[in-house]
Amino acid sequence: MIHESNELNQIDLANGLYLSKGAITRAVKKLEDNGWIVREKSSVDKRSFVLKLSKQGEDFIPVMFEINEKWEDSMGLDKLDSNFLETFNMLALKSIDLNLEKNKKEGY
Repeated sequence: MIHESNELNQIDLANGLYLSKGAITRAVKKLEDNGWIVREKSSVDKRSFVLKLSKQGEDFIPVMFEINEKWEDSMGLDKLDSNFLETFNMLALKSIDLNLEKNKKEGY
């Protein structure tokens, strides 16, 4: 997600990945400490920060895509019907939404 956006902040990342703000804060700190991302002042709101890939992070994107493609091939995902994949993705997102609603009601 970070490599696809120019103005992604931690809240947007948490919402996009369906993770808690605390989990994102810990992950961002670790990624920043290891040189994968940097935090920069937002050009839209100078009070907030956005996440950007570092040079190291940018250089890793093609490697990550290659790893992902090999995994998809080994899993046979290229042989699945596109309608099936679309339905599967829709159901997975619906399941995430339902779990988030349940967790909110239960105070998690």
